[in-house]
Amino acid sequence: MPSIKHIHKYFRRKMGKGYIVYACALPDCTHYIREDLVVGKRTICWVCGRVTLVYRDSNGILARPHCKSCTKKKTEDEPIDLPPLEIPNILPG
Repeated sequence: MPSIKHIHKYFRRKMGKGYIVYACALPDCTHYIREDLVVGKRTICWVCGRVTLVYRDSNGILARPHCKSCTKKKTEDEPIDLPPLEIPNILPG
């Protein structure tokens, strides 16, 4: 049965001994693609459902690709507002 023509919703799948592919999670779709060929393909975001491109970041390709706007970013620690430190003048002069 040929794969259906639509925008796929990829997820990572391990086949055999360490062979990784990305398969479509939509019902009645039998499409899958090798890991090295999936970068740059259109996919449906697993978080918001919008169409986005599969990208490789510093950790590799995501198991369930989502768009960059849905990525949880680490927030920087806000500076603590401390009262001024009072240092006594102990030097002669």
